[in-house]
Amino acid sequence: MTNPYETRPLDSHPAGSNVQQNQPSFGSPPTKAEAKKSGKGWKIALAIVAVLAILLVAGEVGMRADMSSQITSSVKQEAADSGLTLERDPEVSFGPQPVLLGLVSGSIPHMDMNIPSTLDISFEDGDASRPVVEGNPPVHLVADDLKTDGSSDNITMGEVTITTTIPKELMLAQAQKGTDSNQDPQGAQGGTDLGFLEGLFRVTGIEPNLERQAMEFQIGGGIAKLRLKPVVDGSTLRFEVDSAEFLSFEVPESFVNSIKGSLEDAAVQGIGGGLEFQSVSVTQDGMEIVLHGTDVDMKEVGQTIETGSGDSSTGYGA
Repeated sequence: MTNPYETRPLDSHPAGSNVQQNQPSFGSPPTKAEAKKSGKGWKIALAIVAVLAILLVAGEVGMRADMSSQITSSVKQEAADSGLTLERDPEVSFGPQPVLLGLVSGSIPHMDMNIPSTLDISFEDGDASRPVVEGNPPVHLVADDLKTDGSSDNITMGEVTITTTIPKELMLAQAQKGTDSNQDPQGAQGGTDLGFLEGLFRVTGIEPNLERQAMEFQIGGGIAKLRLKPVVDGSTLRFEVDSAEFLSFEVPESFVNSIKGSLEDAAVQGIGGGLEFQSVSVTQDGMEIVLHGTDVDMKEVGQTIETGSGDSSTGYGA
């Protein structure tokens, strides 16, 4: 009789039998329940990360929108307080770098702002030779490394570039006021020393000369022409006489100097706050100037632009 408790050799089992061999093991594989639990843990972690990312993105988007809204509202309020009308709403953006992280460190990496024109030129008593200028041309401001101590009144721009185009209409108005200021109301001989010709020497028109990169002023309805070329000398803007023709004679130097002086004075009065002229070019619309500065107080730049507004005698407002 076969002993039921007899241990049979491994190879004595029939081939193909499902009997498990007693092999040594060093740890059991996870059960289905444990694997399912572990999978849920990963899903929860990923969900938390996703929610945090969404919150950060939402916070970033919200912060950008809030800052942009505050700046836009401030510019619009300043214009309204000055009785000026913006052609459209200002545009503000902050580049690809995170704003939230910048605020934590007290520095905003980048800002790009477009302020539309508030310029308005009218004429006293309908007289085209007596312009009245209010507002400013459009301004494009690009600033990097803006540092703040948390106060909107204390922002320093590590580097800033401001681009604006002075319309030819504004330059014409400035030239007209410059020459008129050297003449008395009765048309008698004034600072221009033109004698009986003084009544003829009125600036009546202006056209850009792109080839010569100069501005051509028409005088007396066309009896004379004065071509002035704007140049940046060091960090200063000045105007060189490219040509001056009056029939077969030269335009009197005193008259030329009165126009040059009025344009240059307007340019100097129109900037400040650590800004310097970087470049100038003549365009179809007028004269494009680029200003540059480092470690510039944003409030001072704003005050400069505000000071430049109003009557054209105070400058271009760039």
